[in-house]
Amino acid sequence: MNAHPTNQWIPETRRSAAAQNFSCSLAGAGRLLTGTLLLLLALLAGGRHAAAQGISNCVDVICPPQMVTNYTCSDVYTPTSYPIIVSNHCPNVQVQVNCNPPVGTPLGLGSHPINCVVTANGVVVGQCAFTIVVIKDVTPPTITCPTNMLVRTCPNAAGGCGEVVNYPPPIASDNSGVVTFFCNPPPGSTFPCGNTVVTCTAVDRCQNSASCTFIISVQLNGQVPTIQCPPDQTITTCSNSAILNYPAPTVSPVTASVTCNPPLGTVLPLGSTAVNCRASNACGQVFCTFKVDVIKVPSPTIQCPTAQLTYTVPCGSNCVPVIYPALVVNNGVLESCNP
Repeated sequence: MNAHPTNQWIPETRRSAAAQNFSCSLAGAGRLLTGTLLLLLALLAGGRHAAAQGISNCVDVICPPQMVTNYTCSDVYTPTSYPIIVSNHCPNVQVQVNCNPPVGTPLGLGSHPINCVVTANGVVVGQCAFTIVVIKDVTPPTITCPTNMLVRTCPNAAGGCGEVVNYPPPIASDNSGVVTFFCNPPPGSTFPCGNTVVTCTAVDRCQNSASCTFIISVQLNGQVPTIQCPPDQTITTCSNSAILNYPAPTVSPVTASVTCNPPLGTVLPLGSTAVNCRASNACGQVFCTFKVDVIKVPSPTIQCPTAQLTYTVPCGSNCVPVIYPALVVNNGVLESCNP
């Protein structure tokens, strides 16, 4: 004999969470059928909850800040999108974003509340509520020019005065975050000697503009030097070499650097040697050349009188002064004659 009649059903003590709201009492067969159906419905609802939880794990929703400012150039702003970031990690899940007012609705100046609902396969996975503030941009941008510049230069080959100047860009900003700028004359231009005013202008997307100026001063910083070498030099020697010595070249301005090669003090062999000199400064360099000949001095020669000299001694004397013709000396000087 059974412990319980066939028309009774007592639930188990270990029930699932989905069946916790289900209770039984003494019932017949009809009661048993109704209780079973309720249990199945509860289990089905639990399955749908688990599925929804799985879908929500597939989608990430990042809402914008509560206040979003948009600058417009007219009295109406028509959004092409809202700043909601939705990431879908499951390829079989279809995500939709529905907003009120929808994207594309013209928004006038002022504040506009926006409410958006994100669904995945029909399940709500995120909601965003924010306000778009539409402001007409009538504020010009700000721009700060570089400080005045002083550039020193040298005259060009034609004798003109000017210099290519690459100056730093100005600093420009705008409340809308979009700004462009241009300068005249632009960087990389050739600036003549004197003062030139540079004007820089910043323009935002609504064509509001602001300008600033600074001055570029170009000044001459000297001249290309000039140099004049001494005339060709001749050095005589009794040996087969000589120590090089010559007057310094004439240079203008005197502050220019001067070098010659070979330099003073160089030992030169017999023959001709070219000396090359260079004068240079920050504006350029110039050159000149002269020649140094080193020759060997020939041995001296002396030519005495060839005719016999006869002198008559006066009476009462035993000596007479003797005067003889001058001797011919070549490549030297007469040192003495004896007697």
